[in-house]
Amino acid sequence: MTTTTSDNPHASEEATANSCYAKLEGDDLLLAESGEPAPAMATRVHDALRALILDPEYPCVGSRSALNQGSYRFAMYDELASPEATAGLARDLYTFIQEQPSIEGEFTTFIACFDRPKSITPEDFEALLWTQLKALSELDPAEWAGGIQQ
Repeated sequence: MTTTTSDNPHASEEATANSCYAKLEGDDLLLAESGEPAPAMATRVHDALRALILDPEYPCVGSRSALNQGSYRFAMYDELASPEATAGLARDLYTFIQEQPSIEGEFTTFIACFDRPKSITPEDFEALLWTQLKALSELDPAEWAGGIQQ
């Protein structure tokens, strides 16, 4: 089940323009909504990430399982914590949540990658990650689950 643009509360023009929700079909990474091939950069990053995670030495069994079963979705955005990436990511996460019950496999996961910044310190990455999460939270119309402090 893929949600339509009209069902998604994050279906603004900016969100749609920055969406890159994709899934692997056979050997091809395809945009889930259109069935068109994913952008070249997204495909290269996806393929490199798959090679890393599917290496027998990679320690996370759950992620290897999700990739082996094809029970994941992948998206690539321009810049971590940018308004454009936040809009596209919110749209794509909503689509994933709607589709997740119909994705077969023991584990499901959504993988978000960002083209920029290219090289930063772990501390700068952590700060940008929290900025990204805060921006997503501010866009989320859903109520927080009981017991969760904002």
